Formats: sequence, C-alpha cells, structure tokens
Amino acid sequence: MTVSVQKPLRLTYEAIITKEKLRGSLQAALYLEFATIPPYLTAVYSMKDKSAEAYQIIRSVALEEMLHINLVCNLLLAIGYTPLFVKPASDPFNGLVNAPVPYISEITYPTYILPNFYEGPYVQILAASPELIKQTFMAIEEPMQSNQPLPAQGEKFTSIGQIYQAIKEGFEYLDANIGSAALFSGTPEHQKTNYYFGSGGGKAIAVTNLETAEQAIEQIVQQGEGATPPTTEYRPKQPYGTYNRYGHRNDGTYGPILGTPFELSHYFKFRDIADGKIPLPSAYPMLPNPSIAKFTGTPAEELASHFQDDYSLMIRALEQAFADNTDTQAYFTTVVELMQGVFPTVITQLMKTPISADTNSTLGPTAGPCFEYTSITLQEITAKVSNLKKKCLQSLLPKDKSSQDEVSRAMADTWHKLDEALQKISKKIEGTPLEKHL
Repeated sequence: MTVSVQKPLRLTYEAIITKEKLRGSLQAALYLEFATIPPYLTAVYSMKDKSAEAYQIIRSVALEEMLHINLVCNLLLAIGYTPLFVKPASDPFNGLVNAPVPYISEITYPTYILPNFYEGPYVQILAASPELIKQTFMAIEEPMQSNQPLPAQGEKFTSIGQIYQAIKEGFEYLDANIGSAALFSGTPEHQKTNYYFGSGGGKAIAVTNLETAEQAIEQIVQQGEGATPPTTEYRPKQPYGTYNRYGHRNDGTYGPILGTPFELSHYFKFRDIADGKIPLPSAYPMLPNPSIAKFTGTPAEELASHFQDDYSLMIRALEQAFADNTDTQAYFTTVVELMQGVFPTVITQLMKTPISADTNSTLGPTAGPCFEYTSITLQEITAKVSNLKKKCLQSLLPKDKSSQDEVSRAMADTWHKLDEALQKISKKIEGTPLEKHL
C-alpha cells in the first residue's frame, strides 16, 4: 500500500507571479484585517466611560478595519474570486502557497496571527490598558521602514505593510505579464462601494484596473501604518508637512494632509494613548482571554454562549455581504445591526457580570466576549434568546423587586433588548435570498 504524504502548507514569502498566489495573499490579508477586530472591540467596550476620547479613537480604528475588509474583498472580487470567511467543505486552498490557515471562522484567541507567514505580536483578548495598546496594538500597526525590501524567498513578513507591498508588486507583475483584462476579470458591480463606516476615515473604492487596485492598497497602508516610520520628524517645508496624516484634501484628492488627531494613522493614534497624551478611562475587570469553557456554571454562561452565536452570525453575514453577487442586504440588515445594536449590549453586560458565586461582587473578575465560531442559524439564535428572555423574566416575578440583585435585573433587561434586536434582523431579511444563508 502506498501512503501519500501531504506537503506542508508553506505561508512564507514567495513572489506573486500567478493569480492563484495573488488570491491566496489577498485571503491572508483578509484574515489579518479581521483578526484585529475582536481585540480592538473588546478594548473599546471594556472602557466604562463611553464618552472618553480613547474610546472614540479605538472605536474609529475598529471601523476602519471594517473598511479594510471591504477594500480587500473588492480586490478579490476584481480579479474574479469570492472572498471566503467560513471554511467550505471543499477547501480551495489545499496546498496553495500564501493561503491563510486557518480560515476566519477558525480563529481562536490568544494567538499569533498566521505565525508561519507574518512575524506579528501575540494577540490576546484583554481589557483596555496602556500595556495592551503599546505591546499589542502598536505592534500590529507598526510602520514598515522607508524603502524596506521584501523578505527573501522563504522568509516571513515583518510588518503588514510588507504584505501589502508584496500584493502591490503582484498586481503590477500580473498586469504587465498577463494583461489588465485577464487580471481584472471580475464583475465590477459585485463590489461594494456604498457602505458607511461611521466615524472611521476613508472610503470604499471600486477596483477595476491597476490604478484603482493601488489606490485601495495605499489607503489601507496609510490608515493602518502611515507612510513613514514613527521616528520621522515634522517637515514644515514639504507640501503636506508630514506623511502620517491622511484624508480628503481641499482639491478633492485623497492622501497625506495636516489634520486632526482622527486623521492620524492607527499606529500614531495608539501611541498617543500608550504615552498618556490621551488618557484611558477605567475598565471593567474582565477575565483575560474569555472562553465558553471558563464560564461553565457561572452567571455569565448563557450570555457568553449567546455572544458566540452573534459573532458567528456576523462572520456568515460578512461572507454573504461580499459574495460574488449583487446582494447588499446582508451588510446593512445584519452586520451593521449586530455590530451597533447587539454587540455593545452583550459585551458590556458580560463585562459587568461576575463569574464568582457572589453576583453582587464589584471586584471581579467579570466575564467577556467569546470569539468562537459556531454554525447556529439566525432562526435558532432568535428562538434561544426568546426562551431565555422568558426564563429570566419568570425567575424575577416571584421576588420582591427590592431584593433582586443588580446582575439579575440587568440580565433580564439585556435579554429583552437582544430579543428585540434579533427580531428586527429576522423581520428585515424575511423572504429575501439572505434568509437561507443565515
């Protein structure tokens, strides 16, 4: 009998000279962009003062990461491939160089992000602190040094900027060698350009040729890392002073400008917080790296499990939103509703919920969001929440209201809000093609 040995999947750098390699590299970029959102969102909602400047800054970064996901998906669609968030039964990347392993649906924390591909920091799910901002967030967004070459063949990338430089060179090589028509073979109308990303900067770009592909890549790099290393001094005689700020100029073009702190790149925004120029408000005493297993038998168990369901639903909705079709319902009816109407409610309540037997304890540790994927459907989620709401309300009825502990009352209110939010999503997508995907 002959035993076949599968060749290990190599994720180190290789020059992009085929569309399949370009596809794999873009999928890796999609994975990297998404992997930053859970730690950023956790830090945001761990802050007790939602009006604090640090809260608004980190929230804007998370929104811009959503824009980066949009731009990477447009780049994939432009070359004729559907962006993948959930690993399909038949893995199209089996044995493909530069493919992300695992898929977004398989991310677990704490983790090194694509450790055989990118020498990034160890990413954990933690409450906001100066140490987290400095050691993890700034490390993720650390700028690529000026004129830094790509790694040698077979070596890892040392910054996200390097990854996008390789992707840019891949686009340039393929455009020159196989032609623009063969490279940009996707259907332009399948791309998404009308999404609103709140207080985050930038805009979605329709990618149709090499010029617009490079514009999309440049915007991601400028927002995330800035175009110069952090040691670069202000240069008043240059046309735009310095290149670590970006935005829409008065002449209508987009690029480096002098501006407000919200126009700083992610790295410099985080540096201001880490250095204490922008103070961090107090945070909830969340248990590091929450997981369902850690909350078994605690007051937070059911709510933690529910957030896991919501998170999984968002991943599937994102895949459908950026699928190779003209459906625009998934993003507005599901992704936005989950991120704005569901996530803040669930995550904040989790961080207020002690995991000790004393539910009135204010010392912690408290629970937190569990970013673990499940395949539960929207219909199943909605039914579960409705039943939990009834169960929670019934448990409060016989009691004297004055004797009910604060956590129980807050939990009942949370289930009520979640029930309303999920019913709203269900009603919006009822009878649409999206319904069968969620």
